[in-house]
Amino acid sequence: TTVWRRGRSERGRGEMSRCRDDSQQQQLYEAATIWREERGREAGAMFEYAFDHGVASGDPSADGAVLWTRVTHRRSEAAEAVTLRWTVLKEDSGDEVASGEGLATQERDWTFKVVVDGLDSGTAFTYQFHAAGDASASPVGAFKTLPAAGVHVDQLRYGIFSCSNWGWGYFNAYDAASRLGLDFAVHLGDYYYEYGSGHYPSVEEAVRWEGLEPRTELLTLADYRKRHALTRRDSSLQRLTSRTALIAIWDDHEVANNQFTGGAENHQPETEGSFEARRAAAVQAYHEWLPTRPPEEAAAYYRTFTFGDLASMLVLETRMLNRTDPDELPSLMDTTAAKLAAMGPKGEDVFALGREAEAELAAWREELDAYRSRPDKSLLSSAELRWVEDQTRAAREAGQTWTIFAQQIVMADLRFADFEGAVRAARARGEAELAREWDSQVRNATCSAEGTGKPLARSYAPTAYLADEFLQLQELSQGECLGGRSGFVHGKYGIPFNLDQWSGYLAERERFFEAVARANDAKGGHENALVVYSGDSHNAWASDLRRGRGEQGPAAGDVVAAEYGVTSVSSTGFESFMRFVSPELVTAGFEAANPDLV
Repeated sequence: TTVWRRGRSERGRGEMSRCRDDSQQQQLYEAATIWREERGREAGAMFEYAFDHGVASGDPSADGAVLWTRVTHRRSEAAEAVTLRWTVLKEDSGDEVASGEGLATQERDWTFKVVVDGLDSGTAFTYQFHAAGDASASPVGAFKTLPAAGVHVDQLRYGIFSCSNWGWGYFNAYDAASRLGLDFAVHLGDYYYEYGSGHYPSVEEAVRWEGLEPRTELLTLADYRKRHALTRRDSSLQRLTSRTALIAIWDDHEVANNQFTGGAENHQPETEGSFEARRAAAVQAYHEWLPTRPPEEAAAYYRTFTFGDLASMLVLETRMLNRTDPDELPSLMDTTAAKLAAMGPKGEDVFALGREAEAELAAWREELDAYRSRPDKSLLSSAELRWVEDQTRAAREAGQTWTIFAQQIVMADLRFADFEGAVRAARARGEAELAREWDSQVRNATCSAEGTGKPLARSYAPTAYLADEFLQLQELSQGECLGGRSGFVHGKYGIPFNLDQWSGYLAERERFFEAVARANDAKGGHENALVVYSGDSHNAWASDLRRGRGEQGPAAGDVVAAEYGVTSVSSTGFESFMRFVSPELVTAGFEAANPDLV
């Protein structure tokens, strides 16, 4: 959770004020939960309908929000439409301020949402749904309208989420955030994953696979609806979305891994049919099951939220509308591993590769740098770039302190961890013992340790499926040795490792920076601070963003914005991918390779 105040940000809770009395709200919520559970045990006899997927609000504005629910037929899979009545009350007084009726139909998978407007700005409301002609009622939800433009706002409290994979773990982050009195929540994408049982995670890696629906990879409208239904049954997600409004934008897994405008890495037309049909099904299910505004009201999906005189939040779309293929050069680390393997014994000691091997790796780096600098590689359309510039300028002219960009992928040009550089830095600080320990870890992880015995390395991964191996010596396979060596040389020689992030689209990144720099030119006026939020990587980052292609550090130029890359809700990160070096060394390695990490 981040609280933005005027001129600065603070992490954590501290002694900052809240929008509501959290303890009282929690007591009311728990009492209502107990009552619903008790009522539910008799629901088969008492009620025709149920609200098993909870309620949600989303896309808040200064005068309203989108309200969402889904109705379930308890006694049959009847096809008739269900009339739902909705009411909105002021939270402080309990006065009803809006109400209406609508139909939940089979055509929309029995989901229902309504755009409520005409409400007071900067005000807390509650809402509820009732099935007409039946005593069944939904849980009570709560949301706040946004402060009106120009109104003084001292602070905002919000949560940022990304990457919620059912199999990798429980959605405890939602539950924790639901107790913090948030003004709103933002999900940056990968709200669920399209994979079937046994793939990311495998059966051995999975924390939970029970109840996965469907068991197969998602391809059809029915498939995507079932996965949404599974996700919405999660009690932690229900708790969060019943207490605050959600601002959501998709990434790739809402359709298929590494999707772009014309396809996806995880889509094979020869066996899985039309990608356009698959994406249309996924988008339809997304809008059915999330509290988004109707597609015709947000055809571009990028949109602005304004918070009085304090901040504007620009939600970017970087995945479907104008993205070129990120996988034209797939599996960079695998390719590097193959190059090392082809070198034979010369590629096994990464601490002394020799001139010929280093020249080959340098040529590989130059090839990748030239590719990712191509001007025809894009993430944003020209229309979206113009919108970014216009909205950033409008925020500056309105005198707002902050302009926030909420988007899917890491914007910093991250280089892979330089473990050798981390060891050198420890020695330079006079930490000789730590340097020796880290050097030993790296040599073990790359199978470069002296001796003729089996390659052994200690596992530092705390993930559940590796719990029995935690801090124990493990024998490394040939593939693990190659993987360790590949990671080492990517860090040592600055070889790009992820072209799906903004680092694979350097010319586009520069176009974005130029747009916000033009808009934020403070000559004769106010300059607002720029903050970028990113998801996708499953790890947490904080970086200074500078103009330029690949340069970092103060000598590279002025800072354009600050970036906060948020960790995942459940998807695994470097803790499993780099499990044979300690978390402290991973951190030090990335810091050595990236001077702009803060």
